[in-house]
Amino acid sequence: MNEDLFTFLQKINPLKESLPLRSGGSLVDNNKNYLLKMLPELPDYKVYLLSILLQHQNIRVFTKDELVTVASLRLELLNDYSNATVPTVITNDDPLFDTGSNRVNRLISNKGLASLQINYMNARKIKSVKGFIEEII
Repeated sequence: MNEDLFTFLQKINPLKESLPLRSGGSLVDNNKNYLLKMLPELPDYKVYLLSILLQHQNIRVFTKDELVTVASLRLELLNDYSNATVPTVITNDDPLFDTGSNRVNRLISNKGLASLQINYMNARKIKSVKGFIEEII
């Protein structure tokens, strides 16, 4: 593993690395403004993705080299993860304990959910910043 990547991962705050990520808001905007000044050579979309990924971290603890190294990863894969929430459709009257089984799929299908909603329910979630980084390297 690259040394910059290793030190980057060591600086991730474990108390905040599992907080849900959002695609916008003041945390993302503040990070983006800071990164645009610090890393003007990075494409805007990379700055934006870094801002999303690090929205709950103290971005100032990372060095320029660490941030550039992380930005060189396939951060576009953040689009494959969803922290979206959907209204509760499974209640205590019909609980799910065996996810992935035919019974569960049939129960979800019988709810009449839109396919987009089902996709959100089945979407991968970022469990932690470190886990995401480790998965894409």
